[in-house]
Amino acid sequence: MSNIELIKYFASIDKPLIFEINDIVFSSIHPQKENLNYYLENIDEYNINEILSNNDYKLFGKQMKPLSWRDNAKISYAKSHLDKEIGRFRLDFLLNDSINPTTPYDLTEFKDIEIDDNNLISISKMQEILKSSKRIFQILLTLPVPNSMYWCAAHLFALSKTCDVKVRLDPFLIFNKDGFSQMNYKMFIYGKPPDLNSYNSLKETTHVRWMDDQYDFSQTQFTDAVWI
Repeated sequence: MSNIELIKYFASIDKPLIFEINDIVFSSIHPQKENLNYYLENIDEYNINEILSNNDYKLFGKQMKPLSWRDNAKISYAKSHLDKEIGRFRLDFLLNDSINPTTPYDLTEFKDIEIDDNNLISISKMQEILKSSKRIFQILLTLPVPNSMYWCAAHLFALSKTCDVKVRLDPFLIFNKDGFSQMNYKMFIYGKPPDLNSYNSLKETTHVRWMDDQYDFSQTQFTDAVWI
């Protein structure tokens, strides 16, 4: 049983963590069932009680029957904290290129592609690869949800028509094109889509909101829309 194996699995799927954890919890044959059970069983009692006593959890928390409220609290904790662990795992992997292969650039699709010292490739080359390859590659995630780069990627592809845009591809989000469902869960992104053209004439600070799946809505993240 391995937390690292579980975290690597979650970092490599194209489905939001909240859905995948629920699927594993209610499955009897999932390959990660034992690892997730081990993770849930070893959550500190203090963290479980903190969730159970949280007013937001009492108001907004949902009991997934036949699980008890205590088991539901464990799942809520796992959802929010695995997000953070996945982010750290992804960053550690990228910072240890001397130890880890420079995935996905070690695959045959990138044999003749120029990769700079920061492991960035031209996004136009990425488009060419996506058209010819039997695999799907995605831009490195900056938030812990597979579809979090949906709006950003669309604008980066558009910008590549007028300037040289380079991106780092995600080392874990690699899928076979056959059977890949290109679905984006827009309901997890709140607020207006970013309008890059308007950023040239901003007269005051603009914020973009990202709401994750945590029960504690006081932790909703706000970020400045920054351009250089």
